[in-house]
Amino acid sequence: MTLSELQEPVIVLNIFAFWCDTWIAQLPQLRELVAQEKQLGFRLISISIDGRWPEQLQQVCGDNPPPWPILLDPDRTLTHALTIRHAPTVLVLDRSRRVRYAWEGYPGNHRVLFGIRRAASDGTID
Repeated sequence: MTLSELQEPVIVLNIFAFWCDTWIAQLPQLRELVAQEKQLGFRLISISIDGRWPEQLQQVCGDNPPPWPILLDPDRTLTHALTIRHAPTVLVLDRSRRVRYAWEGYPGNHRVLFGIRRAASDGTID
């Protein structure tokens, strides 16, 4: 999967580690967020920087895995390219796949949804 292959105008990248308590705590919010993907025209993708898969996913989620893609970046190639310093980090990418919004830690769905709507609606950067 590459960003250019994705059809959705806005991409939300959730960069995390399975060992991170903050990511585990934000799972219910991410489930609520992903339920709005089609309506708002975005795609949520989580990226694990610790590469512990699938045993960690099973341990964290049990029989209810997230319904969005979770990709692995165990050597942190992507996170180094994006200069990610903290897990979790949330990025909202616009149609041009530029980072429009970035948060260290999960800012709550209200802020992510605001970023999605802004990134989808115009070309200005806040």
